[in-house]
Amino acid sequence: MKRIVGKGAEAWYAYLLYLAGDFFPFWLIVFEQPRKFWAMIRSRREAAMLLCCSLLPLLVFTFFTEKHGKYLLPVYPPMALLLAMHWRAVLEDTKGC
Repeated sequence: MKRIVGKGAEAWYAYLLYLAGDFFPFWLIVFEQPRKFWAMIRSRREAAMLLCCSLLPLLVFTFFTEKHGKYLLPVYPPMALLLAMHWRAVLEDTKGC
C-alpha cells in the first residue's frame, strides 16, 4: 500500500516518458499515417486487444506514487506487437509505390 499512497510522487506522465525512451525510435512510426493506425485498431480485434493490454497496466500503475521502469515490463510485449503491426501496414503501402 505504501507504493500506492506514499509520498514523493513522480508526475503522472512519468511512464509515458519511460516508454518513449524505451521504444525510441520505433514509436515514431505512429506519426506515419496516424489515421491508418487508428483504423487498424478499430478494424482488427487483435490490435484492439493489444492496445487494451498496453493501456490498462499503464493506467493502473500511473496512480502509484512510486514509479519504477520495471513495473512496465508487462506492457512491452503488447506494445511491441502493436507497433510491429503498424510497421508492416506502412511498409506494405510503400512497397506498392
